[in-house]
Amino acid sequence: MDERAEKMLHENPFLNNMELAYKLIFEDIILGKFQNGERMQQERLSLMYGMSRTPVREALMKLETEGYIKKDDRVGYKVSNVDIIDYIDFWEFRKNLESHIAYLAATNISIQQLMKLSRNLEKTKKMGNSGNSLEVFRCDEEFHKLVVESSGNKYFIDVYNLYEAKIRYYRYLFQQKVNASMIYDAHSKIYKALESRSEDAAKRAMYQHMNAFMRHLRDKLR
Repeated sequence: MDERAEKMLHENPFLNNMELAYKLIFEDIILGKFQNGERMQQERLSLMYGMSRTPVREALMKLETEGYIKKDDRVGYKVSNVDIIDYIDFWEFRKNLESHIAYLAATNISIQQLMKLSRNLEKTKKMGNSGNSLEVFRCDEEFHKLVVESSGNKYFIDVYNLYEAKIRYYRYLFQQKVNASMIYDAHSKIYKALESRSEDAAKRAMYQHMNAFMRHLRDKLR
């Protein structure tokens, strides 16, 4: 069995084989071990991870629904190519959505939720200093989710949840192109605005964060 699989099972012994296969393949895609357009053969992956074909096949089906891979009738699956136009359009949508969510959160966030955000920032800084970019992006995912939940508006929460898989897709796909300090600094500004209950400052901080992130990635992808 893959050493990472043993570590994952140690951290969460309740993972089933499909979930384990999914985590392994997902990490290898976002870490660049599989390139855009590369074939994803069940037999090869089964041997690579020391698992049977059934959980690997189920994991590939889940990854397809999330957009990380695409079905190809000739070869099975291929790693998805990035659609830059779709990325830009989607990020524009997300930027405006989450900016207003931050505006609402400044009024509705609880002390307990602020404490969770504070702990998240501490972990983000720690993981960034250790060079663990994957954990930094997991912290980023948690931070934005906490802000959304803090808005207290079930319709905005539902919309965010509807697009969460796509948000996750782009976040992790580009994780090697963004430095941790950029994320930590932006999140700190958002946190301070929420802590001070300043609606306009929270909205502005989130908008600037999303805008800077989009510009940074566009420059990196040129």
